Amino acid sequence: MRVFADCLQIGGAIVQHTTWRWLFLINLPFCAFGLAAVPFILRYERPAATFQSRILSIDWIGIASFIISVTVFLVGMTWAGIQYSWRSAATLCPLLLGLAGLGGVIVWEMFGAKKPFLRLSLFENRSAIATYVCTVLMAFLVSFRFVTHYLSLQ
Repeated sequence: MRVFADCLQIGGAIVQHTTWRWLFLINLPFCAFGLAAVPFILRYERPAATFQSRILSIDWIGIASFIISVTVFLVGMTWAGIQYSWRSAATLCPLLLGLAGLGGVIVWEMFGAKKPFLRLSLFENRSAIATYVCTVLMAFLVSFRFVTHYLSLQ
């Protein structure tokens, strides 16, 4: 956690004394090295398949359902407390429909999809689940920190 705080201080110092562009320019060599190194480090043999078989193997129903459900849920989150109150139907309907849609996506991925885009076997390992939960919690904490900092400036 201390490293994260140090990075915020360094980034703040760079932005304070230069411009935002320098944050991009500082990271550019690291990204270029990573991009150049991937073909030499990663060894992947692509299975032989035709273009048509690749297109047909994509779970179009699952992907479309996931995108629609997340979009509807985020619309409800965007409206909540700003355009409409948290208890209004205009907020609750998109939130509940989005969550129900995500539940439907999980059911589709478990029982309906031949080649699911979201492999549920990723959630069978306790270490992986702990990693996912910690990642989501960290994202919420960082988002909360920046939102509270932003709101305190206004």
